[in-house]
Amino acid sequence: GGDDICSQSFAESLFDFGINVYWKTAAMILQKILKVSVDGAIGPITTYTLNCELIENHHELHTLFAMAKINKYISISNGSKIKYLHGWLNRTFETYEHNYTIDDLDKMINVSSVDGLIGPRPNIKGYKTYMKNEEHFIAVHKLIRIYKINKLYELRKITQEELLNKIALELNEIK
Repeated sequence: GGDDICSQSFAESLFDFGINVYWKTAAMILQKILKVSVDGAIGPITTYTLNCELIENHHELHTLFAMAKINKYISISNGSKIKYLHGWLNRTFETYEHNYTIDDLDKMINVSSVDGLIGPRPNIKGYKTYMKNEEHFIAVHKLIRIYKINKLYELRKITQEELLNKIALELNEIK
């Protein structure tokens, strides 16, 4: 049902994730995010809800799905699968960055207050960007920090085991 998804970048992200963790697992994780019945099949209700969310909250949904993917990758990165973690993370960021660069989001986070108010006048109530709620703000913040940790591995400044441990800690550090 990927052709029925209104966002090509999200459809690619879902497809890529399904290849890595099995399509049914990817569907179930998406369904949990969408708060629809979790059956592992992307049918008309899941597709309709997904498309509505993509229209209303495109960036938020991409961010939450990227974080869910990273959580899943960390949970399965043990033993021989740890060698795939860096590649999985790179592809997660690549599909996420179809619309948003991590560097731009990092600049926004750096000038943001805790509640996600950003912009040239962050002290004016009601001035918000697409970061509509605290959960989204925190997810973007985590995503940026994980991106930076992954870059350390890419530069060979940390080992695979350190990459796994640092990301696992990061996922649990900011609540």
